[in-house]
This record gives sequence, C-alpha cells and structure tokens, in this order.
Amino acid sequence: DSDPFVNWTVDFTPNALLPDEASKLPGADPDSDGITNLMEFVLGGSPVVSSQSILPTLATVGADLVLSYTRSDESESVTTQVGQWSTDLINWNEVTPMLVNENGTSADDMTITVPTSNGPDGKLFLRLSVEMP
Repeated sequence: DSDPFVNWTVDFTPNALLPDEASKLPGADPDSDGITNLMEFVLGGSPVVSSQSILPTLATVGADLVLSYTRSDESESVTTQVGQWSTDLINWNEVTPMLVNENGTSADDMTITVPTSNGPDGKLFLRLSVEMP
C-alpha cells in the first residue's frame, strides 16, 4: 500500500494490541497512552508501546511560549499540522507560521511560538492539531 500511515501501522503487526482494522484507525489508541495513532505517527511513536516522552514540550523563551516537537518524515506529506493557541480552551487561533527545521532523512524539529501577551490575564494555552486531509 502506498499510504504512509497504513504502512506505518503494518510495521507494528502482528501485535495483540492491533487485532483488527478499528485498532489501526488514526483516532484509535490501542496502547491506551492517551495519544492517538495519528499523533503517534506524526511524533515518531509506536501504537503498541505506551510513551509520553514523544509529546510536544512547552517552554517560556523570553516573552514567548514555545511548543516544540519532532515530526516524522513519513507524516509530512499526508498530514496537516497546525499550531493553535487559546486563552479559554474553547476558542482556538491558528499559529502561522510554524518553524520547520528539516533534518534531511532524520525527523524534523518543529516549533510553534506565541507571544505571552496573547494571554492578557496570564492564561495562554498552546496545542498541536493534526489531521489527515
């Protein structure tokens, strides 16, 4: 199959956590680590090994909040990744541009930067949203 996501799930089978097609869907979480298969695919994780270490990290750098993550090369052409920020966890604003550091054949370093002044009362949330168009 030429679909990079499908090829990625096949790489982990056979496995008791992937017994059927439903467990291989982008929104499934067969290892119950709270990270969907699609997010694991993008972040370079495994759908059958629970690991929080692949999740994006958040840091304050000067007057900015910076969300950093590593993006697998396989996911680059078949997913849409968008940084988003919010002050209330209800209304989300897209962050453009996201900074991409292409690392050749290695995973890419991604950075989403938002000024802390976007959260006037000190509340500011950042997240990574991933979809398969």
